Amino acid sequence: MTEPSLACRLEHETAGGIIGSWAVEVRQGRVMGLHAQWPAPAGDRGVCAGAAERSGSRREGSARAVQGSMRRVAITEPVDAALVIGSMQPIDTVDQAAVGKLGATVVRRRSGGGAVFVAPGAQLWIDFFVPQDDPLAGDLVRSACDVGRMWVEAIEAPAGRVRSSAAYPAPAIPALSAVPAVPAYPASAGSVASEAPPLEIFRGRADRQGWGRLACFASPGPGEVLAGGRKVVGMAGRRTRHGTWFQTMAPIEWDPTRVPACLMLTAHERIDLAGELESSVTPLPGIADPVAVLGAFLWNLQHSCPGKSR
Repeated sequence: MTEPSLACRLEHETAGGIIGSWAVEVRQGRVMGLHAQWPAPAGDRGVCAGAAERSGSRREGSARAVQGSMRRVAITEPVDAALVIGSMQPIDTVDQAAVGKLGATVVRRRSGGGAVFVAPGAQLWIDFFVPQDDPLAGDLVRSACDVGRMWVEAIEAPAGRVRSSAAYPAPAIPALSAVPAVPAYPASAGSVASEAPPLEIFRGRADRQGWGRLACFASPGPGEVLAGGRKVVGMAGRRTRHGTWFQTMAPIEWDPTRVPACLMLTAHERIDLAGELESSVTPLPGIADPVAVLGAFLWNLQHSCPGKSR
């Protein structure tokens, strides 16, 4: 029997897509659309409301709650490839012909930072939205570190706890279906590979002068997750009067030459930036099984303490 998609499982196993204090959805589409306004304006009921319409009054009430002011999480799956540049990154830093040769498009996100290349199955991409009046809101750096802590807890989650969860056993989604398990992944211990360095959350300032101004993963920013000083999870945040949207992703497939090839750089600069990206990033499969991390993440949403800030 084919395992149901994560979207279907969220609809049928949760109260209209609500897990703990979070409204959870699966967002699939072209990269440009995935960077449009989110959460959707009131009236666009989406996945969670679709479940409510099919499942009676209990889910209808939950769907109405989703439309209110509450925390949201989106498991995000692109169906195309794109070079995504920051809100303030000049378009003339992009070699658009090179991007086209890769079969990709150029997309500008609403948050700051440098460029990142996204493609189907190449990253575990999770977006967070925290309303302005939420206990987790406040100082942007502190909120980013709270989001980073959620990633750390999912990566470090004991494998037995996740595998014993009836509601969220290591879910499979199309983007992760072909990802192999980590060879060093221990069956009876946590999800972190035994030889992996300890994880930490970067709490310093983002580099605005070096390569980080052009390439997101070339240098760390507040809230991002590092392993032995190398970035595992990248993050970009945008605050509005409604709340804060954090876009986070952990590379699964990592080609350090991809972003440099898409930028207007000299041959020497491309080599320099590629070397920086090779030494500053550890893709998620080098640390933990991406599918297990996603399962742990959903489990943690159900069992986390609302409003707790670390």
